Amino acid sequence: MLNINKGFSLLELIVVSAVVIILLTIGVPTLQKTLVQSRINNHIYNLSKDILLARNHAVHHAQQVIICHLNTQNKCDKHWSMGYSIFIDSNRDEIYQANTDKLILERDYQTFNDIILFSGSNQLTYDADGHLNGLSGTFRYCPALENDEEYAKAVVISLSGRPKVSKDIDGDGKDELNQKNKHISCKT
Repeated sequence: MLNINKGFSLLELIVVSAVVIILLTIGVPTLQKTLVQSRINNHIYNLSKDILLARNHAVHHAQQVIICHLNTQNKCDKHWSMGYSIFIDSNRDEIYQANTDKLILERDYQTFNDIILFSGSNQLTYDADGHLNGLSGTFRYCPALENDEEYAKAVVISLSGRPKVSKDIDGDGKDELNQKNKHISCKT
């Protein structure tokens, strides 16, 4: 008579458990890093695209367009990490007024405690020719992580108003803003 076992032996269970634990130990940190990089790349892509949107609206509508974070009084402030709005500033008073100005886009970033720093003023203002009316600058996107420099990215706005996304120039896995190999700093 044949005796057929219909289960796992203790040795088989231990071997399978060890393999699963090894795969999880290797895979979870890699997955977390991929998710963080994806989140940051998505925010940088949206910021760069939205800056182009503001610039294009200024040219297309031949009016001043502002991109900034609006406080509760609809004035621009430096709280870029909370998101930003893009609006046509019809009367050029640098305040969003729903009855006279046109809101083009609102982007909310109240997740993950990441920080967006801008080296320019509290707003980007585009004139009808698509050039900046004021300061150019650099947006630095800094994730809320201990090793934030490893993940930090930036969008540099030229005087002509065009955005340029940072990249890893020297191949060390960290983005730089220029050829001098100076990494993007998240220190304020």
